[in-house]
Amino acid sequence: MSDDKFLGGVNDLESELAAILVATEETKVDNALEMGARLLAIDIKKLPKPRSQISKSGYTHLLDSVDVWRDELKAGSKVRLGWRKYYGPILEHGSYKMGSQPHLKPTWERNKAKYQKEMIENLKLGGN
Repeated sequence: MSDDKFLGGVNDLESELAAILVATEETKVDNALEMGARLLAIDIKKLPKPRSQISKSGYTHLLDSVDVWRDELKAGSKVRLGWRKYYGPILEHGSYKMGSQPHLKPTWERNKAKYQKEMIENLKLGGN
């Protein structure tokens, strides 16, 4: 076997292993982000919900509609946290007709140290 063929094979293997390592690291980070987002969603769902006049069956309170999902359509996997109701961002940020009534950002600010600690622990466990 010539050295050129051997080195070419080693270089190909090195390239493939590097690609696998990058994909594995991205997956670990995405999993840690998803876990942190799920913790935030759980805390938001625990917030007090004022009882409204709506009593129809199938009604879901806005805070109960907060969810986490992955957006696989874009380059790489993106972890998303948001509402499953169209008016969630309007309530959070306000509009020209009404002021904001945020619940996502204040919950994050109160508990961000807890979420960050859990995500770091998740990354360390995945690295062993």
